[in-house]
Amino acid sequence: MTTVIWHHGELHTAAAPVVSGADRGFLLGHGVFTTCGLVEGRPFALTRHLRRLTENAERIGLPAPPHAHIHHAIDAVSSHLGAVDGRLRITWAAGPDDHGSLLVSASSGTSHDQAAQRAVTLPWPHNERSPLSGVKSLSFGANLLGLAEAQRRGADEGILLNTRGEVCEATMSNLIVEVDGTLVTPPLSSGCLPGITRELLLEWAPEFGIPLRESALPATALASVPHAALTSSLRGVMPLSAIDDRPLDTGPLISRLSQRYDERRRERLDP
Repeated sequence: MTTVIWHHGELHTAAAPVVSGADRGFLLGHGVFTTCGLVEGRPFALTRHLRRLTENAERIGLPAPPHAHIHHAIDAVSSHLGAVDGRLRITWAAGPDDHGSLLVSASSGTSHDQAAQRAVTLPWPHNERSPLSGVKSLSFGANLLGLAEAQRRGADEGILLNTRGEVCEATMSNLIVEVDGTLVTPPLSSGCLPGITRELLLEWAPEFGIPLRESALPATALASVPHAALTSSLRGVMPLSAIDDRPLDTGPLISRLSQRYDERRRERLDP
């Protein structure tokens, strides 16, 4: 995997020291980020990612990120990497004076061809009433601890419940499960991140002839769902092979959704 970083108009290697020690994003986690998939060197669904990045910045009191600078940075890192599939991360941190500091990084390599993942339910709740709920914040410690706990238990991902005992999301992904022949994803009121892949799937599934809806899911539903998947910009639609050590198979609905989504994302680069 090759990684290149753009910061203050210059390209750097991944190991280069580019962040100021006075940056409040680095010191306090005051900042937001978004991650796009790269399709042949170009970011997928960039307009939607920038819209969410701007909304998130405003929610935590930062100025809107400079879209013109972001486009310039993307052109620079994409030219350096070439026409590869991979990932692009846009970080908008507070900087030393809360005026904002932009860092854009890109890497070759993709997660779409990984095997099905195993997930476990995590023991602590996600607070859907938190002011950071639904924000892709640099204050990402709880998610990292959740992922580490899942991995300690032999899984690839951890599923978070909210304070009402409802299914919320995974630590790094949104979640889809099959219930009575219909695919269901938790609503935004659960506290889950408004994922771009989630958003697109809700729009595109009717066109694909696949039933997908938002609905609150009690934690007990996880004990009986026959099929489930993680969704994210880097994973696409990734089937789960087990939840809490209960084996699952992919199922025809999730298999079709995964295939059609991957086809569509290559047809429409910025939907």
